[in-house]
Amino acid sequence: MSKERLEEIKQTLKHPNYEHNGQEEVFFMVSNGDFDWLIKQAEYADNLRTVRDNLIRQIDTTQLENQRYKQALEFYADPENHDREVDYGKDSGLKKSNVDIDRGFKARQAIKGDANA
Repeated sequence: MSKERLEEIKQTLKHPNYEHNGQEEVFFMVSNGDFDWLIKQAEYADNLRTVRDNLIRQIDTTQLENQRYKQALEFYADPENHDREVDYGKDSGLKKSNVDIDRGFKARQAIKGDANA
């Protein structure tokens, strides 16, 4: 958008033509070229709002996705989730760790997009 052109139009509009017919109405003289330019600028601004709204939705989606990945990574990064306890009642003598029990389920759910992982 040309700031100079907009300023020129604003200056033109500072000098309205008045007509009286019971109440005061103000009419502004704008050239066809300026009028077309203003319409194009309004359409461009509307398009920018649509683009902005789409970007905001994409950012929100990406933030949720990152949150899911972070939760899954925190689970696998936690050393306690890799610990195995001794279980004297089993032949192996060891209990499975939380990571062994999970077998990648949380990671697959995070990748799939399931927030309940």
